[in-house]
Amino acid sequence: MKKRTVCAAALAVAAAAVVIYHSGRISTGGKDLDILTPAMDSQEELLAEGTGDSEIFDGQVPLAPGPGTGEATENPYISQVVALVNEERAKAGLEPLEKSDELSAAAAIRVKEITSSFSHTRPDGSAYRTVLDQCGLAYSNCGENVAMGYRTPADVVAGWMASDGHRENILNEKYDCIGIGYCKDGGQGYWVQMFMLKKK
Repeated sequence: MKKRTVCAAALAVAAAAVVIYHSGRISTGGKDLDILTPAMDSQEELLAEGTGDSEIFDGQVPLAPGPGTGEATENPYISQVVALVNEERAKAGLEPLEKSDELSAAAAIRVKEITSSFSHTRPDGSAYRTVLDQCGLAYSNCGENVAMGYRTPADVVAGWMASDGHRENILNEKYDCIGIGYCKDGGQGYWVQMFMLKKK
């Protein structure tokens, strides 16, 4: 009887693991880790669909001023994520991605947005890529990875690399630059990677 109970419990755990895998949400010690299905777009595809023309918005979002300095500061997690991504690309024999301050400004907008709407759709109902137009960025290809709940750059990059679609974005040869957004909200860490191939 005890053996049958143990087997039933093991099957229940395995079934729960399958559900967690498909949802993209992993629960560890009461904390949720979550990554969305990645987003990827090319201008050629968007123009073919008739969705490539977007209104260009004014205004860059500046980096937050450092305390008492009046100068812009950047969370060290941002450069760490870029370094880890480029390590993964080097392992795959790919060129490193250039860190773009303009693309990071776009990612900074997106990371604030996903704290209230954890989606590749922006709170106003538009696609994630419209933030590139908002920041005046011209691109041929673009993509986005988002995550929440991961505590460190190493953890979030490992989470993305463990997912086929997110890894495809990180190792995509069609991108030449990267922007990272990170913030904490309600004690939870939120992360955005934005990828882009600059329009020549």
